Amino acid sequence: MGNVASVVLSALWKGTSSALAIAVPTVGIYMPCYDICLIKLRAAMSGTPELQGFVGVAPLVAGAASRMLAVLCVAPLELAGPVIFCSPRHGMLEKRVRNALDDMVCNICQALGGGEDADVGV
Repeated sequence: MGNVASVVLSALWKGTSSALAIAVPTVGIYMPCYDICLIKLRAAMSGTPELQGFVGVAPLVAGAASRMLAVLCVAPLELAGPVIFCSPRHGMLEKRVRNALDDMVCNICQALGGGEDADVGV
């Protein structure tokens, strides 16, 4: 029974590093952007008589814009995450990250018609 519990706990712990590698930058981008957007939107809406009735929508707009920015910034990590964190543990992490991102950019260039020998500048 003890062996099964340790296997289950190690399996649950296995994905934590990749989840944190994505969650920490997402929250770090989202929270300050939300605060800045909300302050700017409220100031702009309260200063314009036509928009004063829409000040209650400012949190929704600020949240949507901030989340979109956070997702756009962290999307490469989400795409490269399975390759980086599920590969064997040999080599340095930086080398695996670089190789995963290089492969991802090459695949995108091939899909866009750039060919196999397209210079991606990475």
